Parts: sequence; C-alpha cells; structure tokens
Amino acid sequence: MVLVGFNRLQLLAGGLNPRRDDSEERIYIILQLAIRNLQLAMSKELKVGDRVRVIALPPYVKTAEPMPMLRPPNVIKLGEEGVAIDRYPGGYWGIHFAKGNFLLDSQYLEVVTPTEETEEKKDEV
Repeated sequence: MVLVGFNRLQLLAGGLNPRRDDSEERIYIILQLAIRNLQLAMSKELKVGDRVRVIALPPYVKTAEPMPMLRPPNVIKLGEEGVAIDRYPGGYWGIHFAKGNFLLDSQYLEVVTPTEETEEKKDEV
C-alpha cells in the first residue's frame, strides 16, 4: 500500500498531514496510534537497576556468565523477582535472581513498580 502526499519522516515527526481521502485518513490514524503506542512502550522500558518480575517462562534460560550455559526453565520461578543488572543486544537483559544471573528476553519480564513492592511488604507483615 502506498501513501502519497507526505514524507514519512514528516509523519513520524508529527509534521505535515497527508492529503486526505477516506482510505488515507484511516491509514494516517492507524499510523499515529501505532506511533503513540510505541512511544508509550518505550517509556515503560526497563532500565539497569529496575526490579523486575518474571511473567512467563522461556523454554530454557541462559546464564549470564563469562562461559554461559543453557539451563532448564525451572531454575527460576514464575513471579520471581530480580534486579536488571545489564542490557544485551537483541532485547535481552541480565537479571540477578536468588539462584544467579540469567539472560532473559524483555518479553518475559515486567517492571515492578514501587507501589507494588510496598503493598507486598504490607501483606507479609
């Protein structure tokens, strides 16, 4: 599908609007929503030092050591929390868990917000 009447960079930068007819209007709106969703996702991106929780288990985990090894996924538990210690290419993160450091794809992780941490501590007391 070809969009006409605007430069792609101008669209991404929020510049000129395209010439509009019904189909181009729909495409423009879809692109704008996709850009906003991407910006929102990027703002929630992990940072080194963030506490994270495992939300899904990968088929295997790789240790974050000078000589990495593949381990079965049961070395970490679903819902286990750790700390992001390093970022690797391809969306992988080095996470420190109780049983060691492991490389996990960001799709398996969520950031634990400070309010969630305090609520969990209140529940334990």
